[in-house]
Amino acid sequence: MKTQPSFSKRQHFLCLGAADMHILARLSALLDAELPGFVDGFYDHLMQYPEIQALLPDAQMLERHKRLQVTYLQQLMAGHYDEAYGRSRERVGLVHAGAGLSPGWYLGAYSQYLCAFLPRIAQHPQLSPQERVAALQAVTKVVFLDMGLAIDTYITLHEQRMARLHDYSAVFTHLPYGTLVLTAQMEVVFANRAFAQLLQCPGAQLAGSPLQQWLQLDGLDCLVQRALAHEQVHDVLDVHLVGSGRVVPVAVTAHTMSALQPDADAQVLLTVVDITERHRAEQRIRSLAQFDALTGLANRQHGLALLDGLLQQARGTGQQVALLFIDLDRFKEINDTLGHSMGDRVLQAIAGQVQQLLQPGDVLARLGGDEFMLARLLPLQERGGLALVTQVDTMLQSPVQVEGRAYGISASVGVALYPDHADSVSSLLHCADLAMYRAKAQSGSYLIYEAGMRQQQSRSIALAQRLKQALADGQLELHYQPKVDTITGKLHGVEALARWRDPQWGWVSPAEFIPVAEERGLIGALDAWALETAARQWRQWQDDGWAQVPPIAVNVSAVEISMVEGFAEHALALVQRHRVPPQAIELEITETALMRNAEKAIQTTRQLVAMGFSLAIDDFGTGYSSLARLHRLSLARLKIDMTFIRTMLDDAGSMAIVTAVIGMARALQLRTVAEGVETAAQLDTLRRLQCDEIQGYFFSKPLPARELEERWLCAVDAMG
Repeated sequence: MKTQPSFSKRQHFLCLGAADMHILARLSALLDAELPGFVDGFYDHLMQYPEIQALLPDAQMLERHKRLQVTYLQQLMAGHYDEAYGRSRERVGLVHAGAGLSPGWYLGAYSQYLCAFLPRIAQHPQLSPQERVAALQAVTKVVFLDMGLAIDTYITLHEQRMARLHDYSAVFTHLPYGTLVLTAQMEVVFANRAFAQLLQCPGAQLAGSPLQQWLQLDGLDCLVQRALAHEQVHDVLDVHLVGSGRVVPVAVTAHTMSALQPDADAQVLLTVVDITERHRAEQRIRSLAQFDALTGLANRQHGLALLDGLLQQARGTGQQVALLFIDLDRFKEINDTLGHSMGDRVLQAIAGQVQQLLQPGDVLARLGGDEFMLARLLPLQERGGLALVTQVDTMLQSPVQVEGRAYGISASVGVALYPDHADSVSSLLHCADLAMYRAKAQSGSYLIYEAGMRQQQSRSIALAQRLKQALADGQLELHYQPKVDTITGKLHGVEALARWRDPQWGWVSPAEFIPVAEERGLIGALDAWALETAARQWRQWQDDGWAQVPPIAVNVSAVEISMVEGFAEHALALVQRHRVPPQAIELEITETALMRNAEKAIQTTRQLVAMGFSLAIDDFGTGYSSLARLHRLSLARLKIDMTFIRTMLDDAGSMAIVTAVIGMARALQLRTVAEGVETAAQLDTLRRLQCDEIQGYFFSKPLPARELEERWLCAVDAMG
């Protein structure tokens, strides 16, 4: 960087000597009273320009600057010029440069000074002709001295910026993501090649330009201001590019950079990552998870979520919902005689026919296999959806046309009504299911759910009562299913699964009693029992001297995570009661927990991780949690739902979901666990896809604690 001449050398260059200073001091005394008038005229001229109007937006600021200008003119002609004067003028020059005033503005300002002063000096009555010439020469010299100081300030600042720009270029040019250095006024100091490519413009045009010339600042200026306030700033924005109209989703990180000089303004470093492909991947995973790959209809999970929305709408408007559970009769015969490929085309054709009956707001979903559901919001006075079910029944009685051939496909349809028969999604679907099976037993057609079908409902009520007593009497126990390394087969952990043997009913399936616990408000007590029992067992294994005591995964309900206050503190107290470190316990939550009350669920999970627990998303792929939401959680694992694992070798949609989930988890640095692995072929496929862990009957069913010890744990003395 060039070294600027010293102040004394500048004076020598300009021949600014004692005689000049003497005449300037006399001139200052003569013109002092006229200076405010000069300044008023000077600012009348300046305020014609928009850039000056922007710097002086109100009368109060204008008057302040006029007073400062009078002081400056007094100093300019005072006749006292030294190093301190030079430093003062350099500081003023830096302020003007930082405000965006160009060197040309300085030249115009000095031109105004000279045009105002020189005629007055040349005609001043108290000066002799020789004094007038000397005064004109002295004023010219000091004005050039001041101009030199100002221009040198701009040159120095430019050289500093170029040096800094060179440093930025060396560090950031070849980074694969956009890198941007901004001033507080959103002026681009540096932009690397990746950012220029994002904007589709030459990088050389960016430096020194205002960022709003290239993109709309919606949200971005707020991020910069937060970064300048020393916040840690991370966000996802949609950037609108000026000119092209393109909208690019980006992930932005911003933080402050130290100033170039002690008195210079701080700058902000932004990293800008184009996440268009990530959004597309998220949309694809969401589509795969929500819609049936064969028919394009909503799948079971998504269909039930849509049905729940329909019930909420009915509650708010005082209407009813008719739910039809449709099961095709003897469809297996088509698969067996004509092949699964033809069976798939028949399913597609039937789905297309039913879609023709839909009205806005209807819900149609494929529940699985040859089962469908159709739901419609109806006025209360309409008789139980009879018109709808009659339409569906008539349509299904007609042969379906596939590739020029007609196939006679009949169906059994069960109908249930909200609120007459049930007031929740699961209960309403169950009622429709019962009615469908009764219709099938009566050789097809359709039946509406009746009170006589309530035996299952009665069992549910009785089961809830017995479950409550079982929790109090200690009738439940935990079995433990190993989770093993996909490559080595070594034990990585176990999942605790509740088992219940009722004294009168015998073994009761978890698939039956866990939904009842959720519906009847017993899930909190069941979760607490499972967590404390698992902690007690871990402590027992540790105290018994087993060398390889695995971490235990415990399922936690969506209600506990997303609705219950103080769950994290209660969970910590339960495990600490048995002297178990939270790191030994993994909590499995479902995607449903993230959807019910997302912010509460995220808050609770963050508390749990801070306490030392690890987290896993259970049954991943059956819900539709977003990548943005997953990214906010401190997860350790994603567990791929067994539905996809069981069907992935025969169903392209399931294989696509498994592949996408494993790839996404690896990108997020999460481990994956495949549930329900039962065959060597499934294991080989999961190894090829680089799934980390597996769980399923291929290695072991859930075992009582004693059997797990015998088959999987190694004692200290046995290890030698």
